Amino acid sequence: MTSVSARQIVTSHGMLDNAWLRIDNGHIVEIRTDDAPADATQVAGTLIPGFVDIHCHGGGGYSFDDANNASKAADFHLAHGTTSLVASLVSASIDEQVRLLQELEPLVDLGVIAGVHLEGPFLSQKCCGAQNPAVLVDPTNDYVQALLDASSDALSMIIIAPELPYAFDAIRTFVSHGVTVAIGHSDCSAEVAREAVDNGATVVTHLFNAMRKMHHREHGLAEYALVDERLSTEVIADGVHVGDIALRLAAAMKTDRLIAVTDAISAAGMPDGTVTLGGLEVTCAGGVARLTGTDTLAGSMLTMDCAFAHLLTDVGLEVTAAVHATSTEPARALGLHDVGSIEVGKRANLIAWDRGVTAVFKAGHKIV
Repeated sequence: MTSVSARQIVTSHGMLDNAWLRIDNGHIVEIRTDDAPADATQVAGTLIPGFVDIHCHGGGGYSFDDANNASKAADFHLAHGTTSLVASLVSASIDEQVRLLQELEPLVDLGVIAGVHLEGPFLSQKCCGAQNPAVLVDPTNDYVQALLDASSDALSMIIIAPELPYAFDAIRTFVSHGVTVAIGHSDCSAEVAREAVDNGATVVTHLFNAMRKMHHREHGLAEYALVDERLSTEVIADGVHVGDIALRLAAAMKTDRLIAVTDAISAAGMPDGTVTLGGLEVTCAGGVARLTGTDTLAGSMLTMDCAFAHLLTDVGLEVTAAVHATSTEPARALGLHDVGSIEVGKRANLIAWDRGVTAVFKAGHKIV
């Protein structure tokens, strides 16, 4: 049994001053505001829950489509405070997706990653962004069943463009098997988006990116995402994918349904250069990744600590709101019930924050 004390602790019930918590068997068993035990680990700054990133393709030079090195990508992000990470895979053939799901499942069982997220191949050709259009397909029953059969519990979330043929059937099937369905890479109207939600979709993928532009009369997914309280809505909080005024709008409209994600690729944390994403070449320079020779953004070079800092300093969120967007809501949206907040019974995934990460604990073990 160990104890950790801090100047402040952001709990699920609010901010506590001069508090400490006790950890047993990797879980929080007590939170108190009296004198900490003499042997408590004192951390610098504010203790917050570990980040939960539900949209991340890699980092530190490694990608999750390389199962042999996937744990190294997870370790890179862990050092930046992401204690729960869902490994994202870009569009590929169904056979390739099946293979990768099977290869990554042991990492889910070991707790290295919290699940697998498929960004495709059921996406719109018109709004494919940096996804390879050659591998995009409609979500037929055979394709859907092949993905479900490939993994018992590893598949956590899948993105579907709801205007595609068979999309609503696919949404219902995935949801019935416990898979979270996100709407994204879509040119759908607001009416189609609403029908997708009525059929079980609950998340919107990287708001404003890879969807039709907002219009004051002809409403699409972006407008609908802002007003439907049932939808948890991702934003890539790097100041590049979405401008800060738009981020403030999203934060004001979505409040506790806002989710900050990185959408990071293998180039996160690496020098400028070129990498491959889904068979396409990506040029990374000045902290921005684009398909080579185009202006198309291709994921990000972001880490969650930088996303958290951006929400605080550039978007103007209070610490508790930024914690909710980077930990609590993403955990809730994907049903990760034992992480995402500091409360008794939850896993002791913790970060000490003092204008940056000063310590990281995963299941009570100090990593950084």
